[in-house]
Amino acid sequence: MKQKPESIVKTIAISFLCLLLCACGGSQEQTASIAPTESVVSITVQGPTETPMPSESARQTETVPLETSEPTAMETPEPTPEPQPLNTPAAKSLYREGYTLEQVVVLSRHNARAPFMGSTSFVRKVTPHAWMQWSCNPGELTVRGGTAELQMGQYFRKWLETQGLFPANYRPGAEKIRIYANSIQRTIATARFFATGLLPVANVPVETHMQWNRSDPTFSNGLTYMSDAYRAAALAAMREQYAEEIAGLADNFALLSDVVDMKASEAWKNGSLTALDPNDLVVVLQQGSDPTSKNSLQTAISISDALVLQYYEAENPTDASFGHALTFAQWQQLGQIKNLWGDILYTTPLLSVNCAHRMLSEIRNELNQDGRVFTFICGHDTNLASVLGALGAERYELSDSIEKTPVGGKVVFSRWHDANGKRYYSVDLVYPTPDQIRGERRIDSANPPGIYSIRLSGLTADENGLYSERDFIGRLQSAFDAYDRLAQDYPNGGNALARIQNRGVLRVGTTGDSLPLSHFDAETGAYWGLDAELAKDLAKALKVDLVFVPTEWSSLMRDLKADKFDVALCGITITDARKQQALMSEGYLDSGKTVLCRAEDADRFTSLEAIDRPEVTAMENPGGSNEMFAQEHLGHANRILHGVKEEIPGLIASGEADVMITETLEAAYYAAQDSRLAAPLLSEPFTQGQFGALMQKDAKDLLAFVNFFLALEKNTGRVDQLARQYLPPSIVDAVNDAA
Repeated sequence: MKQKPESIVKTIAISFLCLLLCACGGSQEQTASIAPTESVVSITVQGPTETPMPSESARQTETVPLETSEPTAMETPEPTPEPQPLNTPAAKSLYREGYTLEQVVVLSRHNARAPFMGSTSFVRKVTPHAWMQWSCNPGELTVRGGTAELQMGQYFRKWLETQGLFPANYRPGAEKIRIYANSIQRTIATARFFATGLLPVANVPVETHMQWNRSDPTFSNGLTYMSDAYRAAALAAMREQYAEEIAGLADNFALLSDVVDMKASEAWKNGSLTALDPNDLVVVLQQGSDPTSKNSLQTAISISDALVLQYYEAENPTDASFGHALTFAQWQQLGQIKNLWGDILYTTPLLSVNCAHRMLSEIRNELNQDGRVFTFICGHDTNLASVLGALGAERYELSDSIEKTPVGGKVVFSRWHDANGKRYYSVDLVYPTPDQIRGERRIDSANPPGIYSIRLSGLTADENGLYSERDFIGRLQSAFDAYDRLAQDYPNGGNALARIQNRGVLRVGTTGDSLPLSHFDAETGAYWGLDAELAKDLAKALKVDLVFVPTEWSSLMRDLKADKFDVALCGITITDARKQQALMSEGYLDSGKTVLCRAEDADRFTSLEAIDRPEVTAMENPGGSNEMFAQEHLGHANRILHGVKEEIPGLIASGEADVMITETLEAAYYAAQDSRLAAPLLSEPFTQGQFGALMQKDAKDLLAFVNFFLALEKNTGRVDQLARQYLPPSIVDAVNDAA
């Protein structure tokens, strides 16, 4: 064992970390579901012959043939050796001699946490031994994890300063740096520690998007597209790629059983636990949920995960393995259980492009963000695995790590240019080694973290591990193209109504930015507004549950075609262009295009001609009918686009623009909410139209049901009641009179 860092440094670091960890607080992570579930479909690893597993209700089962091997008893181990460094030359440094660093985007896993193990957890019952006492609640970042992350931040700071991307003691503007974390304790705490080490004299906030302890959809690996054909293809790909390796887990399971003395456990004695068998693997693929496993593999990863985390935390590694003196290779053998689980569920290509779609979108947006020099996104090991899988990363092993995506591990995307200005990208995995997590060796330039240069299959990197900009951006785009082809390559069969009712969930797409129709409240995580209420009524009429699926105006039609939702309700104007690509219901609410402006300009903008002038600045959101109208009718005005629709009225009120073309109901709502604004042409809109529900082209049975439902809502006065609930009655009357 190598000498530990000086005691005074360790004491100061731990005291500081304890304060930050206490500030983070919180409890275990909750799982967020973005889209609803389909019927559960599993594959079973069930021996050398392919025999269907008995189906349960609507469940389908596919059997994967495997060769099996008998478990072997744990051999008497040698003392734990020090981990050996990587042998890969390109994996020794983040530095690229002769190149200038332009931008860095880091996708990080949280650092060391306590296991998900409450007082009554099943994992406590699989061994007769007592698990160690942790410094925090289940699932939360440990003090050691915080210490390691603080040092990782310092290491990155020194690297970025040496490369000239950061000046010493950098205090950046808000547009230069972004620190973004999933909204749970271990990810927020990790981001804070990293940011403190990275920018010690700058107060950079950790950005979160959801209520405390509610998982952010960006970090979900939930399958947003699902069909029977896709499910069958994904399961077949798993079987082809991993069947032999799954069978090989018998040795790993035997070692795990011996380490925890499983046969002496309470669970073994009462029959709730039997021998771990890789042949009973069940993989469950459900729309809206992460891929999951059942039976022995799921039990084994829970136990091995707790053991590895205990190894990071225990003062003596032998204590972590309940008195068994394991070699480092045997610890790696335990880690391989979870490593293979991650490979199967998150790096199988057909699954990874589906799982990683949201996170890849976030990464691409950051790489294209003007003025951004450094981004840190803190999530989970499954985020790293699915992103690398979607990008076609070659399989790898880390000789100095127990885990394949270690705690505190980071996929680092760096953009460089050479002396001629030609751009390149590197993709590196940077991670604290086990002895660094345990505090036996610090992380600094003299003792760097593990660094592995990721190889992208089919692409050629130079001797520095750099890919041409064309190759890397092309590979990134190919992941999006593969996702977009899923619906085309693996179409949904059956009728739309039957699929919804079999699933038990209606998926409603919404932009969440159309007040007072559909608004997403970030604090509560709920949608409200007239269309949100109609969606609830529709789900009730169908006698199914409701799930809102976020979308954007620019991707609305693409998301519909990708089967991300069944129907869209968010103030969608019925147009011929939309009806050519999809089905639209009969109109349920009158509207039309009008102008929103400052109250002081109400007498100025009384016609389209008064708006379409060079001295007038019109601001619109991209991708919707507002932009289309402005393109067609405002040829002389100064037009600018703003990505967040709900921010535009405030920008007009503050003088950033003069007018916004929008729907009469929206203009009326904003004018009623803000006295600085006016909607002078409510009674004389530029167009007259209606809002409708948007559905897939082949969903004719669903269209018939929705039209009947909307007619009933109108005839019973429900639509008018909702309009008056969200708008002053006088404004509703004015809009109705105009129509």
